[in-house]
Amino acid sequence: MQPSALRKLALRKNIDVSTILRAINLAWSSTRCELEGHPVEYGIVLGSLNSVVSAVPQPYFRGPKLDLFKATYAKLHQNFGVLDDWSKSALIIDRHMARIEGIIELSALKVSDPYEYISGITNSICIVTKRAYSVRIYYDGGFRIQYIFNRKSGVIEARILDEFVPLLVERQIQPEVAIKVLDACLRVSETRKGALILLGPLTDLRMLSEASVKAMSAHIPETVATLPLSNMIRYMIKDGATWIDEGGLVRGHGLKFVGPGGRHSITEHVASRCKNTTAVVVSQDGEITIFFENTMTRLASQITDDGLFDEAVISGKP
Repeated sequence: MQPSALRKLALRKNIDVSTILRAINLAWSSTRCELEGHPVEYGIVLGSLNSVVSAVPQPYFRGPKLDLFKATYAKLHQNFGVLDDWSKSALIIDRHMARIEGIIELSALKVSDPYEYISGITNSICIVTKRAYSVRIYYDGGFRIQYIFNRKSGVIEARILDEFVPLLVERQIQPEVAIKVLDACLRVSETRKGALILLGPLTDLRMLSEASVKAMSAHIPETVATLPLSNMIRYMIKDGATWIDEGGLVRGHGLKFVGPGGRHSITEHVASRCKNTTAVVVSQDGEITIFFENTMTRLASQITDDGLFDEAVISGKP
């Protein structure tokens, strides 16, 4: 059996895989805890204390040190108290000793995503809790893996970008466009909002409503590679479709199609009429599906790591 994505990552980053698994379980347990009415959001950085602290301007860092394998969310809250904004704070864990060195506030980082930044310049692995029963894994400067509770099926799913980017590249989509689109889709899936992205030529514009054709002609094409991710997400969550052509240009957003139906029926209609177009659909229950021609692929991978999402560990039981 091929090693899992996490085991490959542990080997490449020279970190014991049990440390990564334990950190993910700790993060997942926090998505199930309530703080002021919401699950807790914060980051866990597996790396070097000195390199992380040096990467943050005017860092506010404080201990105490804790054994990662004995830590629970209750102990974190007891030792670090209530921060002004947990979502802008991260635990720093020594990658070799599996020890929580303390917590650092990241609000001084003037970047759109501090974990992209930190994982890119410090060679760290960043594990980030999200409120939608979701955990993100960052490394090499990007959001690469998502673990999320599927509200429809009732199971936890893994979504590993490295497994699905090649599928889009085979469809003649530029690698940087494929990565950015799937990254944006993962983030949208955490919001309970839907999205429809069309990638490739729309060879039959008669499918579009008259108003959408006019709006599209007035839209100045934007290059996906340089478009801020926040802008792309804002386009995607509008009612309607976002169209990215074969050159990697956003040609329109909020596009409406002639005929009844929701995102999935519209997608099947477009795929049947535009053979070289690939569609990615994010449903409001969080599922992500890739459509082209007569093929449908859900963005979900099997979880094969023993001990990941172990209920005894997540519940903080000895």
